Amino acid sequence: MIKLFAKARTFFRLAPIVIACVYATDVQAQSTIEQAKTSTVRIEGAVQGSGVIIQKNRDEYTVLTAWHVIKSNQPGEEISIVTHDGRSYFSSIRRSKRIGSLDMAVIGFTSDQDHRVAPVVNSSKPVKSQDPIFISG
Repeated sequence: MIKLFAKARTFFRLAPIVIACVYATDVQAQSTIEQAKTSTVRIEGAVQGSGVIIQKNRDEYTVLTAWHVIKSNQPGEEISIVTHDGRSYFSSIRRSKRIGSLDMAVIGFTSDQDHRVAPVVNSSKPVKSQDPIFISG
């Protein structure tokens, strides 16, 4: 079993990323890489960017992204969220929310397809120097 330490962070106030510190074998690490690939989305709107699917509730998905990726979109303008399989789903700035004053936001989209949600695990174990990490989104 893979134990992940994952926490959303903003580095240099640019873009949110999910940091996953993996304590696992190479096979498990490869599985983590595949999870990252399939839960990462491309966001196309006034600005291009990426994000990671962090939640699913029935057919509603939530994507963690950078606020600067979606903030320039005006109400009524479509934002396209492209999943790893190349399918596009439309959203809007009305379906987004900035996280505090950080350069982070969440945006939602609806899909009847099954998309992978990135595993986010709260852990009290801190990341140390030399720990392997995987970055997605």
